[in-house]
Amino acid sequence: MYDPTLVLDVIDNAAEAPRRIEWRFQGISCPEDFVRGDEGLEKLDSIAMMLLVVGESVRRIDRMTEGELLQAAPCIPWKKIKGIRDVLAHGYFDIDHEILFEVCAHEIDSLREAMSVMRERLLRERDGDINLET
Repeated sequence: MYDPTLVLDVIDNAAEAPRRIEWRFQGISCPEDFVRGDEGLEKLDSIAMMLLVVGESVRRIDRMTEGELLQAAPCIPWKKIKGIRDVLAHGYFDIDHEILFEVCAHEIDSLREAMSVMRERLLRERDGDINLET
């Protein structure tokens, strides 16, 4: 069994990332906007860092809960999120701005919602309202 309070700390720390991604994604209307100039590259870099934070947090949550908690939101491609983290951490200059654009344009809302669902489940688990092991 894992400690819901410790996992909540990880989720709470990562929960800021989707908001920052959305804020930094403003003004980007196509993938090429990321690579047209310094402003776009700065947005690309900052969004990549936030996605790295999310990916690392998902890896930690997965380890801490032995895979149990990610199953609470099976519609989220957790394996891909962890994979993006690996690419960003180990192949930074191989970042595909088109993939990053698609993630920002189509996946951030789902990610934020999934994190919220997991957070609510953890709060209920911590408070003794549910047991995730059953």
